[in-house]
Amino acid sequence: MNTPRSPQVAVVTGSTRGIGKAIALELLANGCKVFGTGTSHESEMKSAEYEIIKADFTSVHDLQNLCEFVREVSPDILVNNAGINIPGKFTEYKSQDFESMLSVNLRAPMYLTQAVLPGMIERKYGRVLNLCSIWGVVGKEERAPYCATKFAIDGLTAALSAEYAKHNVLINSISPGFTRTEATEAAFSEAELEGWAKEIPINRLASTAEIAKAAFWLVSSNNSYMSGQNMVVDGGLVRI
Repeated sequence: MNTPRSPQVAVVTGSTRGIGKAIALELLANGCKVFGTGTSHESEMKSAEYEIIKADFTSVHDLQNLCEFVREVSPDILVNNAGINIPGKFTEYKSQDFESMLSVNLRAPMYLTQAVLPGMIERKYGRVLNLCSIWGVVGKEERAPYCATKFAIDGLTAALSAEYAKHNVLINSISPGFTRTEATEAAFSEAELEGWAKEIPINRLASTAEIAKAAFWLVSSNNSYMSGQNMVVDGGLVRI
């Protein structure tokens, strides 16, 4: 079994905030060189080991340029974290909102994975992690298009694992439950967050660092056999 390069090179999409930022920090703490993406170049994390590439995944041009960059970098690790959620009643849902979610949540991970696979196959080592969601495991009202993209990304994970695990390229998904991110705390009151916590067996929301540690294990060399799986990190919510 081949071992990874040292230091490993990682690409993390949507890494300027939330879970993506936490995953990038975890990779940096474990000695990786990290290329992150965001809709802005701005990040307080920028350093010699962390570079931000501006990319809007609703733009075909931006996605094509990023895929070309990723082919040149040829990372050992790809984390497809970037995602958007636009809730709404299904009968009133706007086609442009669905197209945006399709572009960010599914099309970008598919093409970026295409871009990294040749280098991983050549080295006989690679790790790809797709950010799914508990709403890619169970349904949620007014989230039909979001659920559709997240169920799809898990299907993509399973199919790619079946095709590329023989090359020691392990491809998995991770499904976070309710997590305290900047966006969550800005969108909901503390009372609403506490209400969510009461529904979770562990009685609290996850921290981004907790999700990142689980994600890191999946993309690290410590994971030598798990592939094609969807790790649900939700405090036990979907099993009740």
